[in-house]
Amino acid sequence: MSTSGNAYAEINENFKAIVQFETLSIGELEIAADGLRSLFPNDLDDTLNTELLHLKSHLAALDQNAVPHTPIDLCKWIRLNDLQCVYPNVDIALRMYTFTPATNYSAERSFSCLRRVKNYLRSTMSEERWVLRFAPNIASDGEVVREVASAREQDMEIYEKRKGHEQLDEQQS
Repeated sequence: MSTSGNAYAEINENFKAIVQFETLSIGELEIAADGLRSLFPNDLDDTLNTELLHLKSHLAALDQNAVPHTPIDLCKWIRLNDLQCVYPNVDIALRMYTFTPATNYSAERSFSCLRRVKNYLRSTMSEERWVLRFAPNIASDGEVVREVASAREQDMEIYEKRKGHEQLDEQQS
């Protein structure tokens, strides 16, 4: 498992009280809530256990179609029904849980996309273009700068064309 996969598994284990509270027994829920509170003593207080038990009962009394099934949906449901005052610690814990993984994932995805673009541009670039790319670092001649700008535009046009062809191929498959 990758490092980020291990991190997400650890986050899920730490927030077990929030993520799996509907399926945990009362004893398991109290242990998981105590563990979560110990990780965030400045953010969550002793009423987290009671709030989770109350929320579990509250959701059990609802129509099954109205019950939120994911942490994000539960967070939205609490907000839409103005229940932040009833479940303040649950709301805080849900927000901590829902926002932590998203932040890491988008950064990883951005770097991955950047790496693909750079690799593509490197693999399609001729030696002449490489020289033109690095020429501004060596000389400040205006002609060289114009040639570099032109080469960059050509690279991006080629990239966009190939990207369009790849998307068409995927749609046709």
